[in-house]
Formats: sequence, structure tokens, C-alpha cells
Amino acid sequence: MEDKDQIEKGNTLLSWHFPEFEKPERTMTWYIVLFVGAAILVLWAMIEKNFLFAVIIVMSVIIILLLNRKEPVELNINIMEAGIQIGKKFYMYKEMKNFFVIYEPPQVSMVFIILKNRAKPRISIPLNGQNPVKVRDLLLNFVEEDLDKDDEPGSDYLIRALKL
Repeated sequence: MEDKDQIEKGNTLLSWHFPEFEKPERTMTWYIVLFVGAAILVLWAMIEKNFLFAVIIVMSVIIILLLNRKEPVELNINIMEAGIQIGKKFYMYKEMKNFFVIYEPPQVSMVFIILKNRAKPRISIPLNGQNPVKVRDLLLNFVEEDLDKDDEPGSDYLIRALKL
């Protein structure tokens, strides 16, 4: 069965690995700001009698703390003849709308793949030492490049800036 899958996906043209997520270095000040900010929002929610908002804030803090304990898993990426495999998930080129590369080391070194599926519109892939020109040239054989994008998406910037 695995041989059949391998034949359908084609040969691997380029591969590397990267952590599932970047685990930011957080100082004690970051945690203090988190708890004070959350306490202010919960207090405001209680004053406004918006209990659902208070519950969402408390749950968000708990999730952030739990995720902080998790270590990132190393994922393999394989750019193949029929698509891109990231870990166990395979994306065929026909599922992809376009891609763009943002290379501004040391802050950003990523390939962003925009999918046609609106439920999961974007995949962010760290280059992790790969030559961005080589990756771009390889992807151009299969997917259109979005030349209008010259900066990382705002949501990715916010996640990195706020160390979430």
C-alpha cells in the first residue's frame, strides 16, 4: 500500500525538517503582563455581566500555559512531483492557489502556501536553512507565485511579536 502511495506522489525533489511551531522565549515580565491583562479583562467582563467573555479569557490563558509546556515535534517536508507532504499530511498542487516566499532573516524565513480550501486557507512553512531561491524555483514548476505579497501575513507577525 505504501509503495502505491509513493508512486502516486512521485519522487521527492527537495526535503528538510522543521519544528512544528516556534517555542518563544518568555520572560517573567511576559507572564506578569499576561496575568494582569487577563485579570483586567475578566474584571471588565464581570462588570459588564458578560460571563461568556470572562470564561473565554480564562480558557485562553489556560491554553497558553498548557501549550507552553508542550515541546514542538520535528516535521519533515517533502516537495514531491505530485504535491507537498508535511509530516503525514499531503497537499496536491491542484489544491494550492499560489505561494509566496518571505525571506528577511533572522526574523522571517518562510514559504506561505495559499490553499483553495477556505477552511484552511494558508500553510506557513519555515525554510529552516534552505535556499529560498531554490525552493521558489522548484515551486514555480507546479504553483503560481503571488508577486504582490512582500511581507508576512499580519496574523503570523502578531503571533511572533506577542510570543504566542
